[in-house]
Amino acid sequence: MVKMQWNTIDQIPVTKKNIDKILEFLPYFEDEANKFFEHIPPKKEKTGIYHIPYYDPAPQILDFIHILQTQNFLLPYDWDNDMPRILGLINRFRPMSEANLLDIRKIFITLSVGEKFCDGYLANAVNSGIVLDALKRLEEIRKDI
Repeated sequence: MVKMQWNTIDQIPVTKKNIDKILEFLPYFEDEANKFFEHIPPKKEKTGIYHIPYYDPAPQILDFIHILQTQNFLLPYDWDNDMPRILGLINRFRPMSEANLLDIRKIFITLSVGEKFCDGYLANAVNSGIVLDALKRLEEIRKDI
């Protein structure tokens, strides 16, 4: 039997260059004039087919997710032990100022995985400013590296 081995977030470091690629998106998320997602309402076809509502991301959101992946920000982590802390940051029970670099990476993977299970999870995180707050914290952390 073949045992699959996954690289985890603590095994693959990120560099200043990786962080800089992510931070290129900061102005996009800071611009409140941007429409990050379009809500597509439910629709019933004449044939009886029903389409459930969903959120259609702007191309820049898809680019952002792609860059997170290519810059080693979307890697598995120890969900059981770390999830309470990360959800505390995402749900604002803990201030983002407490987040370190590993926490920021875990926030982004949690949001990405959350979207796979709950349509609109990422849209909510973007629209409520969680992604922007995480990027601003990443910018602060980058200055100290």
